[in-house]
Amino acid sequence: MKRAVILSLILIFCSCFYAQKKSDAEFYYNNGEFEKSATIYKSLLKKKSKDALLNYCYAKCLMELNDSNYLFYFNKASEYGFQKADLFLVDYHFSKYNFSEAANFYSRLQSNQNSQEELVNYEEKIAQCNAANELMSRVEKVVIIDSVRVKKDLFLENYNLPAEAGELKRRTLDSDAVQYVSERKDKTIYSERKGEKYELVSSYKLTEGWSSPSIISKNICAESNKNFPFLMSDGLTLYFASDSKEGIGGYDIYVTRFSSMTNDYLSAKNVGMPFNSPFNDYMMAIDEYNKIGWFATDRYQSSDSVVIYKFVFSEEKSFWKNLDSEELALYAQLRKYNRAKKTSQNQSEVKKQQSSKETLFYINDVISYTLIDDFESEVAREKYKVFQQKKQEKLSLETSLDQMRDSYNFITKEEDKLLLERAILKNERRIIQLQKELKQLELEIRNIEISAWKK
Repeated sequence: MKRAVILSLILIFCSCFYAQKKSDAEFYYNNGEFEKSATIYKSLLKKKSKDALLNYCYAKCLMELNDSNYLFYFNKASEYGFQKADLFLVDYHFSKYNFSEAANFYSRLQSNQNSQEELVNYEEKIAQCNAANELMSRVEKVVIIDSVRVKKDLFLENYNLPAEAGELKRRTLDSDAVQYVSERKDKTIYSERKGEKYELVSSYKLTEGWSSPSIISKNICAESNKNFPFLMSDGLTLYFASDSKEGIGGYDIYVTRFSSMTNDYLSAKNVGMPFNSPFNDYMMAIDEYNKIGWFATDRYQSSDSVVIYKFVFSEEKSFWKNLDSEELALYAQLRKYNRAKKTSQNQSEVKKQQSSKETLFYINDVISYTLIDDFESEVAREKYKVFQQKKQEKLSLETSLDQMRDSYNFITKEEDKLLLERAILKNERRIIQLQKELKQLELEIRNIEISAWKK
């Protein structure tokens, strides 16, 4: 009996000592004395190595001390069923672009939830991981010309768009909304708050004033905020940013095209990595004449700063292949990228990065231009702009023609087929006309430019 009492007293003493030591560790941690806290947790783990909470607390201390072993103990805490460790690990793997691993931890969290509302949220997170993992299979090779960190509220000042590409500005009535104005100043697309969300609306210049703004489409990124529009010179291709649940976090950059078949924009497509990330990425703008693009991102930045990336724009995309997962993640995160080689000429910093396929215009068999500023003749330069617009119109019509031809075989009503046949013939005639106009313009531009050299 006496022995049993002594054993009970020893157990009580040990329990009190353990509680006291644990309390001391918590005290030191809360006061920022992480080394002292870690020392106590480490000693306690020697006796209770499978204690989930101790592993988690020790991991937090090691993380504060920048000790790389912290991940091991977070994994141990997760293994022993501590859900806070799962929450940390899912964020860790997502930030490292280990999206499959992140999805696995979200699935574990989902299976341990009772609330139906939380279950739905985790399903969205899992879908987000799967979408991000899909984008990792097509990480675009991007040549970066420059990058600059700027104040978030001044970021548009770093977009040096030429007049022919249009204008970007903040709206007077809402500084959070960005407005695009076309080159001719006759069309504008901007973000406007509609209820709880921002929608993209457009307006056209009339004889007197502007048309009433109308939502450009209900077909793109429904039930999400949409902002930061930019319209390409073809008048059909639209870049914008959205915080859609189908994205990979924050604002993502999307692209869509206006379809003459449906008189509406097509479903938007995520432009992928490295342009998009789990952070906010937005305001893609393109200078087609000089083959330069810009976009903004707040990845790895303080709350009041963003980075503007300036890159070589190419319509022909290429993607990274045969890289291990760690190196691919570096390119996807823009922690690693190809940098454009700078030349001594300020206006030709992109030239050495452009292939022969990206040449703007051939003057003769020897000389070709890669920048619109290469033209010596102002007349030739202006005609080239017209040439480029007609070329874009021809490309758009050809794309539309392909869509119509594909749709033709699926139409059953004769009257609908007849209407489509007329539209196809109209497009074909216009393409033939544009081919003739482009050939004539090409000849005129060459002759004018060569004449300018002789003066």
